Order: sequence, then C-alpha cells, then structure tokens
Amino acid sequence: MNAEVKGLPELHVTYVRHVGSYSRVGGAWKRIMCWIIEKCEPARAS
Repeated sequence: MNAEVKGLPELHVTYVRHVGSYSRVGGAWKRIMCWIIEKCEPARAS
C-alpha cells in the first residue's frame, strides 16, 4: 500500500451522526439534505 500526505485548502464540513441500524439511516440523510438545501438555495438564486 502506498500512502501520500497532501495539504488541502481550508473547507467547511457538514455531517450528521447516525447511531443504529443501517436500515434506518434514511432519516439522517434526510436531515442533512434538508439543511444543505436550506443553506444553499439563496446562493443559487443570486
């Protein structure tokens, strides 16, 4: 295995933690997608 260390520019990260069954992870995806749409919609409109 070859590993490489790279510097990356600063960026913002969004996450939602889900604890439980994979079959119930849809609620976590819905929460994060709703948040993204709410935050990004005004930027798209300009």
